[in-house]
Amino acid sequence: MKSEKLKLRYKTMEPPGGWTYRDKDTNVWIISRVNFADLIDKVREHRNSNELAIPDDLENQVETFICYRIPQDLVIGKIERKVTPHSLHAIQKFTQEFLQTIQNVKVISPDKAEERAKICLACPLNMSVVCMDCNGLDAWIRSWNGNRKTSVDDKLHACLADGIFVQASIHADAEFTQVKELPAKCWKRNGTDGTNATNEEQES
Repeated sequence: MKSEKLKLRYKTMEPPGGWTYRDKDTNVWIISRVNFADLIDKVREHRNSNELAIPDDLENQVETFICYRIPQDLVIGKIERKVTPHSLHAIQKFTQEFLQTIQNVKVISPDKAEERAKICLACPLNMSVVCMDCNGLDAWIRSWNGNRKTSVDDKLHACLADGIFVQASIHADAEFTQVKELPAKCWKRNGTDGTNATNEEQES
């Protein structure tokens, strides 16, 4: 992360993606449901509990981290972005926004999630971008979905179609009609598990 001082334009308002920060030393995502000050407190507590030094500019580091994840018009200062549509940074951002959106959405049954997972497992759009376990991303997602898992989580990555980590989307009873280009057998087609695909499509 660059060291320039970026500031949140509206520090009393929750930014897109929420009050979140990933500790660079532990790769743990820290989330506050309250405000920026509470997030700083949680980051301090996390570093203290892991016997890590507290940087003098901790608040600036956290604020800069958030600024790089939100639109430029919500930031004071110039952000130099070099992010492709499906970089790790973008996928984390898309997943965070998705999880924020579905907080009040019901989850599907474990059996149905398992079916979805196995469809994604065989899909060429299941794109490996990072070690989910090594970076704590699987634990971060489970902190949002009630610790739900499938038998193939270690082989699920990011969906190239919508840029969301598969482990996040397979448990949600949500529609994905905004995703236009999907394989014929994809469970996200028309907000279903692919059952609306034609016989010809399913045989392809």
